[in-house]
Amino acid sequence: MFEVLNFGKVDCLKISRSRLPLVQIPVCMYRIEGLLVDSGPSNGRKYLRNYSWPKKPEVLLLTHYHEDHSGNAGYLKGKFNLRAFGHPLTSKILDKGFPILPYEKIMFGPADLIHVDLLGDTFDYGHYTFYVIETPGHAPGHVCFFEPKRGWLFAGDMYVAEKIKIWRRTENLAEQIMSLKKLCSLNFDALWCGHNPQPKSGPQLLRKKLEYFEWFYGRVSEAYSKGLSRQEALRYVRLKERILLKLLTFNDVSVSHMISSVYETERRKEDVTKAVL
Repeated sequence: MFEVLNFGKVDCLKISRSRLPLVQIPVCMYRIEGLLVDSGPSNGRKYLRNYSWPKKPEVLLLTHYHEDHSGNAGYLKGKFNLRAFGHPLTSKILDKGFPILPYEKIMFGPADLIHVDLLGDTFDYGHYTFYVIETPGHAPGHVCFFEPKRGWLFAGDMYVAEKIKIWRRTENLAEQIMSLKKLCSLNFDALWCGHNPQPKSGPQLLRKKLEYFEWFYGRVSEAYSKGLSRQEALRYVRLKERILLKLLTFNDVSVSHMISSVYETERRKEDVTKAVL
């Protein structure tokens, strides 16, 4: 399914497509005149081919390298001769390519190799100035784009929902908490999420997510200090593993990975304390 949602100066190009049972994950890319934020998944490329672009795309800004955000970057660059920009880690990863698991290929498709130019602290496009905010935790090199005059925050995967209860193996909860604190200090209204656009009340929504993450981290760190196993910690926060999801994703997405992220951070803190003492 393909929808174009208009929010004044911002168009949200929303692609929803999945072959996995009971899973529909919409992916949003955004257009402001000839500027695009993220490129959507490659298995939705036919929609972009048939889309009547109001203005030829000139620039692509990538929030991070994941295939649902970078999947059409190579296609768009080849078709429109646009320039693509991203964090240095995004550029390095997309230059060489990265492994995509079978479930990711089914859900989103592969990502083409592409050369991505490096972002600075700001990016100017016409009358717009986007501040580049580094927000690690979900992916290496994840950034958000903040346009203060318009009150826009293009947040990639920093929002998605107020309560996240499943986790990719590579995510880091402590880093995401720090990144959310940084975003919550900004003055904006529209939260242009990579999967769940929120045209109003963006800071309030991010604060609710931050509050949940801080509660979760605190609760799991209590379990760690009590010497509970990771499985026991799962029960301590009253969550259950989603076995089917874990199997379908080859253990890449799991409730327990969120527990593990906290345990690994707390263990590193202990190691540092012991080294100092």
